Amino acid sequence: MDNEIDEIAWPKETNNASENQLSGYNESDTDGEIVNVNEVALTIDDLFNDWESVQVIIDSYAKQNGFVVVKSRKDVDPIDKSIIRQREYICWKFGTHQSKKVEDISLHRDCSSYKTNCPWQASFYLGKKSNLIRLTKFVQEYNHQCDPETIELAPKNLRLPQQIINKIEHYTTNGNLGAEQQYKLLVQEFPQYNIAKKNLYNAIQKFRGVRIHDKTDAATMLLSLLKQREDDPDYVVIPRLEGPANELTGLFWMTSYQCNDLWPKYHDVIVYDTTSKTNRYEMALSLFVAVDNNYKTRIVAQALTKYENQADFNWILQCTLQASNNLAPKVLFTDSDPAIIAAVQVVYPQTRHLLCIYHLLENVKKKAKSKLRGDMASSFVEDFYTMRNSYSEEQFNTKYQEMLNKYEPCRPYLEKRIYPSRESWAQYCISKIFTAGIESTQRVESINGVIKKLVDRGTLLKELVMAIERELDKESHYTRINDFYGSNPSVGLSSTYNTIFKELDSVLEANLLAIPLSIHRAQMNQSLLYQANLVSINQVEDEETNFNNSVLGILGHSHDIPQIRLRKLLNGISYNDITEIWEVSYIASKTSKSHYVVILKDATLLCTCMFIVNQEMICRHQFRVLIQSDNAIFHISHIHTHWFNLSSDLPTNSTGFITIVNGEKNHTTIPLSYMNQLRTDNVYTPTIREKVNKKFNMASRCL
Repeated sequence: MDNEIDEIAWPKETNNASENQLSGYNESDTDGEIVNVNEVALTIDDLFNDWESVQVIIDSYAKQNGFVVVKSRKDVDPIDKSIIRQREYICWKFGTHQSKKVEDISLHRDCSSYKTNCPWQASFYLGKKSNLIRLTKFVQEYNHQCDPETIELAPKNLRLPQQIINKIEHYTTNGNLGAEQQYKLLVQEFPQYNIAKKNLYNAIQKFRGVRIHDKTDAATMLLSLLKQREDDPDYVVIPRLEGPANELTGLFWMTSYQCNDLWPKYHDVIVYDTTSKTNRYEMALSLFVAVDNNYKTRIVAQALTKYENQADFNWILQCTLQASNNLAPKVLFTDSDPAIIAAVQVVYPQTRHLLCIYHLLENVKKKAKSKLRGDMASSFVEDFYTMRNSYSEEQFNTKYQEMLNKYEPCRPYLEKRIYPSRESWAQYCISKIFTAGIESTQRVESINGVIKKLVDRGTLLKELVMAIERELDKESHYTRINDFYGSNPSVGLSSTYNTIFKELDSVLEANLLAIPLSIHRAQMNQSLLYQANLVSINQVEDEETNFNNSVLGILGHSHDIPQIRLRKLLNGISYNDITEIWEVSYIASKTSKSHYVVILKDATLLCTCMFIVNQEMICRHQFRVLIQSDNAIFHISHIHTHWFNLSSDLPTNSTGFITIVNGEKNHTTIPLSYMNQLRTDNVYTPTIREKVNKKFNMASRCL
């Protein structure tokens, strides 16, 4: 506003409110107090160049005297309506309150009015033969108290200027920032204005969720996707139109990269979840997510549906099979929604369906609080943890029967909801499954959080699809950057992995990407904090008989607690096939439980921490045994092909045997035969790899 005042050329001969009057406040040289040396004064016959000058001076005068002025009348030229001939200003307390009460007393509202019929008034007139605006009437009388200090808080003086409104619109529509974030930015950017949070909230609401209704929104979005499919035949778009009006009730789509590259390579472990409030039509957004060979979360498919019932979930899962040539996930994580569970059983009968442990535990806590009182609720949750962490089916059933007898109000919940789904969450059922380190739908929830920062319940479908496409582009961009840095090797300081495990590390570096490689190197470093002792099978059985699992919480989160009993891990293995058993314990703690590493004659290395099974990577306990045992042999096949660098060749059974002491060894038997029985099949088979390479070669020739 100061800049606007400086540009006004006030008539010096008659107007007392000159430029010097509005130049600001100076500090007195005598007493050090701040004194206003440029008071605004108005008198009859003051002249002004334009109506903007009139507005600036009248607002300044009102603030100076502690009241607010409002426009009450405007007369325009009868011939040229764009010319304002007369304008009248009055005090904001002019007039009296006109009551609108009716006879029915129940409809009366207790309200107050600040109007006092103040007589203050100022009239300005632009003559037909003059280019200057003249103050023609000026009444300087008040019938109320005026306070120049508190008048700053009047609603008109707190009104946000247009430049701040423009910023709020930009932050809301383009940045999707919340009120608190915008407030901090605006206060820093416009310190000269008093920004009231109430006005900020109202301005944000003005631009959020009030987009102009577009009747062609769904059609525009669908045509855009179909245009991409026309340009790229491998781009999958499956719409579902229903009713005489062809209402869009479902939409499934996959980019060509998702369809030809991500899903075939990483469909061994898929996480599926839905989220709402992402568009103005309240269609549920479904996301399929996988973990790539660099431990990164990747969106592999997406869908929109009008409802979240079994029929919709059946349709979505059928679309994934149609788009991927019937490549169903080997392992699928979802929440505990009965509709999803039923759909998976129908469409993915061969898929191992696991439930998100986080959602399951939240439901258990909620049910405990609703059915039990006091300490019984917390005791129910603790007993559920103990039951869930059971190492065997016998132990699980014993704990289950104890809970049925102890918590009678929760018996229906335990019998109808918990027990029937035990194979999807109980530790003894899932300990031998490759899950790529996943135990919940958290990876999808994090992506949902990112998307919800870009959209809201007022978002159009075409805007939602564009937001998802941008996220997919960001994923691809990150992958390209990672490949670039991975192609530029760096030299670091000496460490455990490039000294003790130097030869082994070179094999890992040739076959793994950065993050899986860093995980293995961290396990190598941690292996030096453990000690290993050779034991017999009889010693192990005696110790496990007295072992009591008292972990409170999810067993998988306790890294130094065995995830499985050794006897259960060796189930189906003849003792004659066991070469050695090592007890590995943490040096710095006497209370931590020991782990057991088993060396089989076929070169398989097993460990009760189950890192070698659940994530199919070498753990710190196995690296410790590789240092001490001549019989411990490393082969790249210990690691699941899910984590392999796609440019590397698949491992063979005749090369790559490494021991820390003797270097490379030759082996006569088929390696890891028992390990291959435990793990899921390699989903990215040579046949699928060949098909994908052909598609990429055809695409490159077309380009």
